[in-house]
Amino acid sequence: MSQKRGVSIWLAVSLALNAALVGLVGGRILAGPPPAAYETRDDRANERRRVFEDLSPSQRRALRRDLMQVWRGADAERRAIGEARRAAQAAASADPYDREALESALAAQRAAEEALKARIHTAITGRLDELSPKDRVRLLRVLDRPPPRGGPDRQAQDRDRPPPR
Repeated sequence: MSQKRGVSIWLAVSLALNAALVGLVGGRILAGPPPAAYETRDDRANERRRVFEDLSPSQRRALRRDLMQVWRGADAERRAIGEARRAAQAAASADPYDREALESALAAQRAAEEALKARIHTAITGRLDELSPKDRVRLLRVLDRPPPRGGPDRQAQDRDRPPPR
């Protein structure tokens, strides 16, 4: 009788484990792929690269030259963005908390970022007449988004890490 009881227990355990496995696999299949809203930094960098690769070599050289000139000439804007970010961080971590100081620092940061963006937009508008309407839209879309930061190791770490507190 004890042998039948042992077999019954093992059959029940096996049945439970198989049911759990079927549930996990079935749930994963029914859940489908993850939503496309999770865009990684690699995705943004690859999209940017594809847009530039689709341009003719002369268009690509001219656009890169224009963008490099803007970047080199935008030291004041980049410095202002950095100072505004540091001021916002200092205001956010100050004790006692000063909401007006933080709002002012964030407004300064937005203004500095908009000034840099305006320089970039001014530089590329002269080149857009050489592109097709489709390429113009794609180029503006990738240039309007912030570039990915950090190398591949940093990007992988950022995907696996929870957001900062």
